[in-house]
Amino acid sequence: MKTVQKKEVPEEVVNYNLPIASWKLIDLLVEVKLAASKGEAKRLIEQGGIKIDGEMVKDINKEIEIIEKGILIRRGKRGFVRVVKK
Repeated sequence: MKTVQKKEVPEEVVNYNLPIASWKLIDLLVEVKLAASKGEAKRLIEQGGIKIDGEMVKDINKEIEIIEKGILIRRGKRGFVRVVKK
């Protein structure tokens, strides 16, 4: 509950270790199960429902570089995933 009210990152975030460092955003969202399909991922991005490290992303063709410390992807108000390079 405090996550939504105070706009904080929850203490327990699902972590994904991925071997590839560079991803198309749509493919990454499907890979970490924040979207059930590429179509859903595209719609989420276009509607402003995806934030990466706190910044809204609206470019469906955006390439995401996964850095050593990882990136935090947020879907809507409650979907948080941390992606770390393997």
